[in-house]
Amino acid sequence: MKNLGAGRFIGIAYRQDSLAIVTMAQGCRISDACFPATTMSAEAIRIYLSDQEGAVGVAVDSALIGLALGLGRNTLATTTLVASSTAGSAEMLARYAGHAL
Repeated sequence: MKNLGAGRFIGIAYRQDSLAIVTMAQGCRISDACFPATTMSAEAIRIYLSDQEGAVGVAVDSALIGLALGLGRNTLATTTLVASSTAGSAEMLARYAGHAL
């Protein structure tokens, strides 16, 4: 595993019909949000990712496989799918994204 360095790392977790999102940079939590698990929310996440500058590591709960596959449009994002049983929280996923393969 390699560390992505000073980029931004985003974790997206599925919790009780909602999407929890945490963004971290340099080991610090810089933003978090929660959206209902809808198509409109998925599009908002895609827009958020496309607005990021530089390399972005994204770790997504496997319960959101459709969302994870749809994130491929952002060419600067490295997306990792993490098993729901391992995913934990959005913050844990963001930290995991910092160590993407």
